[in-house]
Amino acid sequence: MAFFSECAVWLLALGVAAFLLKVGGLFRSKVQSFQRFHIPASVIAGGVGWIMLILLSRAESILLGDSLWTEHLCQVFRLWPGWLIAFVFAGMLLKPIERGEKSD
Repeated sequence: MAFFSECAVWLLALGVAAFLLKVGGLFRSKVQSFQRFHIPASVIAGGVGWIMLILLSRAESILLGDSLWTEHLCQVFRLWPGWLIAFVFAGMLLKPIERGEKSD
């Protein structure tokens, strides 16, 4: 990663993911078929991101001759599933705190 610092690429990837989740939420709220079939906003965001990544990589390779941005973003996004799955399943193992009942 000579052209970008690693921190900048991670922040860019985080910003892209947040933007895509917002777009997915807006699509879900505006398109009735997404609501009717109970398609989550994260799945819609993944589809929009996949299409955007294909279009951006093609446009970038045509205009610049290489796909530097998309390669770095793909490297960062490839690391996310393992961490996110571990985070979700670790949270599932936690037990809720039982609160004692008040006695008079």
